[in-house]
Amino acid sequence: MMLYHGSPTEGLTRLLPAASALADTKEQLVYLTSLPTAALFYGVRCFEYAYGYNWKDGIPGGLHYIECFPDALRILYSGRAGFLYCCEAEGLAATQKPNEYVSLQPVDITGCTEIPDLYEAFLKAEREGELEIFRYETLSPKMLLHIEQTAAQIVKEQNLYQADTPFASYMREHYPKAFL
Repeated sequence: MMLYHGSPTEGLTRLLPAASALADTKEQLVYLTSLPTAALFYGVRCFEYAYGYNWKDGIPGGLHYIECFPDALRILYSGRAGFLYCCEAEGLAATQKPNEYVSLQPVDITGCTEIPDLYEAFLKAEREGELEIFRYETLSPKMLLHIEQTAAQIVKEQNLYQADTPFASYMREHYPKAFL
């Protein structure tokens, strides 16, 4: 089965297990997906990956991205290059996340494509029906309130009010209402 892994790092020949800051577990794993477009979100390192799946009757459908602040997709990905690694792997464990697979063992890379501008790649995926982009200005008041409340909760839980860290700066810049 062909699986994909996105990274900002060029020249990889093998994916090594590592702990993910985004996963619920600290277990060291290799993360792969069966969807190349989903892998592209990891072509840059950022503080949030706001993609998911449209669900219908309990079945995951198409991939989507939700802009959680104005022009988020462009701000995070425009002009930034990433690498889409291909791996032919069998027998990997599927996670609860649709199209995601993990390995406790290193996974050999069989190919790589450099993506010179990830933002342009996402716009192309949108045009081709592989990705639905929910732009900030089109979100419902209910969704905007949910985003605002979630950001405020993160600020409170991580006590970012006076913090001088890259994450606190990111949150101040993109979610200023969370600090009120």
